[in-house]
Amino acid sequence: MDRIREINSRQLTWLVSVMITAGGLMSLPKSLIEVASLDAWVSEIGGVLYGGMIAFVLYQLAMRFPGKNLFEIARELWGPVIGGLINGLMLLYLWTILLRDARVFTDFIITLLLPRTPSDIVLYLLIMLVIYYGRSSIEVTARVNDFVFPAFGFLLAALPLMLANELSFQRVEPMLGHGALPVIGSNFLTIGWFGDVIIAGCFLNTIRNAKVIYHSLRHAVVLSAALLSIILFMIISVLGSKIAGRILFNTYSLVEQIHITDFLDRMELLVFSVWIPAYILKTCFIFIAFMHGCTSFFQSRDHAPITRMSGWFLMLTTLLSFDSLSETFNFSNFGAIAIALVLHPLILVPLIIRAYRHKPKKKALEPPDEVHYGSRRKQPKQAGSLLRNMLHQRTLRSWRITSNALLGTAVALIIVGVLFGPMHSIVGTTCSLGFGFCLLFAVLTTHMERLTVVNEAFQRKMRRKKNKQSDGAA
Repeated sequence: MDRIREINSRQLTWLVSVMITAGGLMSLPKSLIEVASLDAWVSEIGGVLYGGMIAFVLYQLAMRFPGKNLFEIARELWGPVIGGLINGLMLLYLWTILLRDARVFTDFIITLLLPRTPSDIVLYLLIMLVIYYGRSSIEVTARVNDFVFPAFGFLLAALPLMLANELSFQRVEPMLGHGALPVIGSNFLTIGWFGDVIIAGCFLNTIRNAKVIYHSLRHAVVLSAALLSIILFMIISVLGSKIAGRILFNTYSLVEQIHITDFLDRMELLVFSVWIPAYILKTCFIFIAFMHGCTSFFQSRDHAPITRMSGWFLMLTTLLSFDSLSETFNFSNFGAIAIALVLHPLILVPLIIRAYRHKPKKKALEPPDEVHYGSRRKQPKQAGSLLRNMLHQRTLRSWRITSNALLGTAVALIIVGVLFGPMHSIVGTTCSLGFGFCLLFAVLTTHMERLTVVNEAFQRKMRRKKNKQSDGAA
């Protein structure tokens, strides 16, 4: 465990996406629908902007301190005393997230799936899995997530198709017809969940190229927002905003409505057999980040000796933290905003202010070979798809401009919709649908950003290797 563990850009993207999406499916939809009613499904743009801002700050830190994570950067910039205090705040933030996730998972299982099972047993099983994965490295969690997240994302994206016979567009009308305050409040509410992107800072040392980290996080944020928007739209269009606002786990009620032919009427068992592993991997990802922070105090990369003790302490504090399910929901959605807006500035602002005194490294470290899975070739084949060739010919700058334009257009459409939607329903409907299309296309453009920056870094590495070989031959 002495060597630096490395993951690739796709694995980082999927880990951050499952961290935001798997947790947000449980408690977030109910609170968003309570605040914004019919307009809850356009509430993710605030979280996207906030998550993108945190991703940019982490990019600046990674560019100036390559090969170091957030805890190591804090100690190098501020020393062992102030840097240790900043790291302590980061550990406090990670612990609150672990408490929230462990309790939400336990309440969900004993409320809907295993009502006769004591909550202590469910929590004990979760902690056992967390300790098992926590004793390994981030590589293990990332590789397991490579199997889980594609199935998880596919099931979420396929919900409109599986529920096509149940949804009604009349339940989501009038779109953006209730004024600006509900939409502003719901977008503000998503900050608490998308702020979890800061946890990726604990693994800045696992990818050597700062640009790869930045564009991977951008894609993860936009992808998570698109998946959550699809879920919220389906909840409202199938269950209705009034019913969905009263149900605690309305995502489970949504999946129960899936009826494919006469014999596939228990699809919730299939869906949640994929969601539960995704949620466990999300918790393991955060727990490993906490372990990295703990080892930073001992100047060691081996966190295995304290993993078991930390897991049992997590179980104890989870059992003592909340008295009821309503407290858990309030802390998960409303308390998360206060925690994020208080702790994030205290952690990131001192780092970024002092980091700007350090000039970025002129020669950035390139990603290793495993960063570029499936693309170990110097040039794409010209005989492939014409559309694919056209996409790969665009530069990173053009993809980034396109993504920013799409996100800016989505924000502008929401502003126009909340201003004129209450007076003209056609304006609200047009702006809402335009927002949805912009968000979906932004998933594609940010994905191409990530692929382009990885391809460019890989080709630079191949050119340097070729030059060294030619110099050696000469």
